[in-house]
Amino acid sequence: MPAMRSITCWLILLLAGWCRAADALPDGLYAMAWEGNEGRLTDRADAEGQVRLGKQLAPRLSEAAIQSLRNDNSLSRVTFVAGPIVENAERQQMALVVAGLCIPVGSNGDRQPDGTVRVGGQVAGEEAAKKIAEKFGVKPKMRAHPGHRLLVSAKTEKPTYAPREPVTLIMTIKNVGTDPIHFRDGGSQRGPRNNQFGFTAFRMHGFGKPLSDTGDPRNFGGLMAPVKLAPGETFTKSVSLADWFTFDAADTYAVTALYRIQLDGLGFDEPLWDDVAVASCDVRVVDRASTATTKPAATP
Repeated sequence: MPAMRSITCWLILLLAGWCRAADALPDGLYAMAWEGNEGRLTDRADAEGQVRLGKQLAPRLSEAAIQSLRNDNSLSRVTFVAGPIVENAERQQMALVVAGLCIPVGSNGDRQPDGTVRVGGQVAGEEAAKKIAEKFGVKPKMRAHPGHRLLVSAKTEKPTYAPREPVTLIMTIKNVGTDPIHFRDGGSQRGPRNNQFGFTAFRMHGFGKPLSDTGDPRNFGGLMAPVKLAPGETFTKSVSLADWFTFDAADTYAVTALYRIQLDGLGFDEPLWDDVAVASCDVRVVDRASTATTKPAATP
């Protein structure tokens, strides 16, 4: 019986290793399935979980590129040119096996006349990205703080508002550093509101209850424009708080505004750093009808 248990445990460990590891597979592009019973069960390199790998579609990978997607370099995007592959092979679910890592393909281009296709996916962990970079002899574009310094302020367009009157907020971002900065304005405004902004609002000068976000957060992207701020220059942006809140009662509301910015390189095509410009201001709502006074009648 002890011998039988040893053999059984050995078989379980062997099968578990076969099901989970990708390092025994040669590099290349593979057919993949998210579920089902066919194919080799393999750990994903982009997140927790597993996928099933089928037949190899192409053994050749070239033109590797690696770009970090997060400030802490915990997630990177990798792209390759794979192939040649047979016609229409790119229309199925696919995964890359690179340096023992299984990377589900998240995007791919069309098959080119020479049979190759550009494919891309994500890999978790800085060490995994460096492992791929070392194998293909490329330098990964990892993130480091670019050293920018911003002075951010916010104010309302008018000093006071009536209950339920739409409130317009103006945010100003000033470059108080010593180098120019580049970022993008737009990309989240094709929808009911501009979701590059975000807000919180509290009653009673910030010591009361928060207002509920009653707006519609759906976002379908939008046009983007590059912004360049030289040292000392400012960028100003207006937004209607009515897309988030209804200030329905006389009060002084403490509003915190944030504006998401992605700092880019000179070509506006290389994300360097994700940041948020944050500022606070008061929104004063006055019920003029209740505070109005009647002028006393003249004494005859």
